[in-house]
Amino acid sequence: MAAPLAADTPDFIALASATAHTLALRGDGSVWAWGDNASGQLGNGTTTPADQPIPVLSDSSGTPLTGVVAIAAGRDHSVAVKNDGTVWTWGHNHDGQLGDNSAETTTRLYPVQVLTGVAPTLTPLSGVKMVAASDAHTVALKADGTVWAWGHNAGGYLGTGDTTSRRTAVQVLVLNDVQAIVARGTETSARTLAQRRDGSLWGWGDNRYCQLGDTVAALGNAILTPVRLVNLSA
Repeated sequence: MAAPLAADTPDFIALASATAHTLALRGDGSVWAWGDNASGQLGNGTTTPADQPIPVLSDSSGTPLTGVVAIAAGRDHSVAVKNDGTVWTWGHNHDGQLGDNSAETTTRLYPVQVLTGVAPTLTPLSGVKMVAASDAHTVALKADGTVWAWGHNAGGYLGTGDTTSRRTAVQVLVLNDVQAIVARGTETSARTLAQRRDGSLWGWGDNRYCQLGDTVAALGNAILTPVRLVNLSA
């Protein structure tokens, strides 16, 4: 295994943090991780926790994961976007949040590629520039402004108009021209927010505490497809 990163090493360009682990992206495209690793969320081929940054590996050969341009972290899983627009995940898949069509009992100790489609016709998700993650679902923003999601969906977290969970990426409905995304929450409270290029904010998922805004259609309830947040002032 590669040596831990020196504390004074420069050139970090992004951070992502979950309940008990943290990811850091360096300018050279490598990803470093530390903290809890019970589900393999550090991506180094083990389930041993780390008290200092260690490199995420691409596979069992010990080669570091490279070419990464964006990262995100959920409670038990991690996400990375490569410079070719593909998405890679590792950790536990209890809610389908890895997006590789594997079973809920699956734990990935190394990155696996996120897929889209329905078996047996599965293809890699591509064209992605940004990712976000809650504890239970993962969201990707494509360069064309469309949003894709996978994982747990009990409260409409995937924005697909239903509550069916998905183990591969599916497109969020009625939403395009998006420039930024955020995902937060647990298996019972996940939600997603998106900002369109016109500056408007849209949300879907759990809204029990009105965290998606005062939406007349679903005040205090689950929102199954994106709705525009209202009563926002500049």
